[in-house]
Amino acid sequence: MDALRAKTRWLHRRRSPTIPVARSASETYNPVRDKALPISPHDGQIVRARSEDAYASPQQPRRMASAVQTGLPPLPLDQLMDMHNVNEPPPPTPPKASIDYSEAGGHKRSTSSTRPTNRVILSPTITMSPQERARRRMEAQMRQRREEEEALRQEEARQARLKAEKEELLRRDAEDERRRRAMLERDVQQSVALRRQKEERERQEAEAWARELEERRREEKERRLEHGRRGEALRREEQARLEEAARIEAEARRRTERKRAQAKADARKLRKQKKGSHELILGGWLTVQTDQTPVWKRRYFQLTPSSLKLYKTDEDLSQPLDEIDLDGRVQAVREWHEGFEELEAIPHSFAILLSNGQGSMSMFTNTDDEKDTLMGFLSSSI
Repeated sequence: MDALRAKTRWLHRRRSPTIPVARSASETYNPVRDKALPISPHDGQIVRARSEDAYASPQQPRRMASAVQTGLPPLPLDQLMDMHNVNEPPPPTPPKASIDYSEAGGHKRSTSSTRPTNRVILSPTITMSPQERARRRMEAQMRQRREEEEALRQEEARQARLKAEKEELLRRDAEDERRRRAMLERDVQQSVALRRQKEERERQEAEAWARELEERRREEKERRLEHGRRGEALRREEQARLEEAARIEAEARRRTERKRAQAKADARKLRKQKKGSHELILGGWLTVQTDQTPVWKRRYFQLTPSSLKLYKTDEDLSQPLDEIDLDGRVQAVREWHEGFEELEAIPHSFAILLSNGQGSMSMFTNTDDEKDTLMGFLSSSI
């Protein structure tokens, strides 16, 4: 068994040609170092240490064993592009399982590799005859021709599909344009109809408004005329009323003047008769307001031939609160219509002006007779 295994290894080593070693992007060519290595008698693989990368040059491109030399099928285009990409560093080599090609056991035996992970492991070259290479080349050409025909057929189908899609798109665009024009024309007709309806409605509304405005003007004119007639009648009535009121007021003033003149004459006569006497002529209550304060105050008064005394109450007459001398303190006596319009609403009211800039006093009595008597005595010395 050992002899058979050794002979098999010797035959396999003689059949194995020299295999170029795959080179990384960082390696340079060294004729002494890069000599082809024989197949290992143990695992049937070519192993070269990656430690030789220390002599690599970044400018030297990666050198690979071609598929024709090795007899292996060609790699896809994307993998070849990745292998020729020298701008990126090579990835680390994963650990590989060794394969025993010995025929003693009748099958391949895979064992875990105990070699360092920085080694490159290549498969042995498979030799082919010229007839096999010609057959494979013919198959590749036929396969390429079929692929080109299939690509041409697919391109024609794609062009036909694109043409149909373009025609369909143009047809849809034309249909959309036709619908858009029809819709636009319909919108224009509808807008024209709506505008005409609006104009007719506005015309009718304007005519109705004009008629209503004319009617309002006529009614307003009649109202103004009627108002003028009523106003004229009211004005005449008011004029008559005012004239009557003025006549009555003038008559009342004349009566008041006569009464005041009579009271003044009687007071002068009485004062002359009782000159120097302190006899009480009239006593009672009145309400007084001075120009220094707006408050009305109730006072008890006593009228003598020479003065008018004001007390707070009728019980304490020892000391008067104010005393008006009839001979020198009174400057004038006035009714409400003589500059004291605020007394118009107060019955039995009058006012006296004090001499020497002492201001004025407004007062009103309980009866009209008391008012006439006081006004007569207060004005008797003027």
